[in-house]
Amino acid sequence: SATSPALWYMSRQFDPNNFDTSATPEATAAVAGTLTASNVVGAPQEPIVALIPWQDDYLIFGGANSMSMLEGDPGYQGAIFPLTQGVGILGGRAWAFDDKDNLYFLGSSGLYRLPRGGREPINISGRRLATRLDQVDADSTFIQLAYDAYKKTLHIFLTPINGTDQGVHVVYDTFLDAFWEDVYPLAAGPWAVAPIMGNKDED
Repeated sequence: SATSPALWYMSRQFDPNNFDTSATPEATAAVAGTLTASNVVGAPQEPIVALIPWQDDYLIFGGANSMSMLEGDPGYQGAIFPLTQGVGILGGRAWAFDDKDNLYFLGSSGLYRLPRGGREPINISGRRLATRLDQVDADSTFIQLAYDAYKKTLHIFLTPINGTDQGVHVVYDTFLDAFWEDVYPLAAGPWAVAPIMGNKDED
C-alpha cells in the first residue's frame, strides 16, 4: 500500500491468488499484516524492501534501517518481533545464505552475517572495505549477493542502474575471512546471478 508500505499479505495456503482473509477454513485462509496492537502477528516498523525466508518457521522483513522476524505460522499464533534497530538491508536481492544456513546481507554499514538461530547480526566487513561497502547508494545501484558453496565464497555484485558506469564485484572468502574485488565488462552487468551448485562450469 502506498499509504502503509509496512503492511504485508499472505495468500491462502496452496492458492497464491486468493487473498480473502475471511475464507474458511480459517486455518488456511489468507492473512493480512496490521499495525494495530490488537493483532497478534503485526507488521514491521518501516517500509519493506526485502523478504527473506529462513528455514521453515521464519520470515525476515528487511527495511532500510531495521529488520524484523516473523516466527511461526502467521495464520496461527505467529508473531513478529524486532531483529535489529539501526541496521537494515540495501535491497530485495542484497542477501544470500551459505551452506550452513547463515544469512549474509549488505546493509548501510557494510556486510553482515546473521548466524543460523541467531538474533544479532555481525558486521564482518568492518573498516576493511569501508570506502566500498559503506557508501553504496541503493537508489542508483542494483545489489545482488550469491554464495558459491564449492569455493566457500560470497559474491557481492554492485551494478549501477544507469547502464553506463562500471560495476564492482566484491568477493568474501568465508574460510579465510578475506575480501578482494574485481570488475566485469560493462555489458555483463550483471543483472542476474545464480549460485554455483558444482565444480564444473556447466553447473
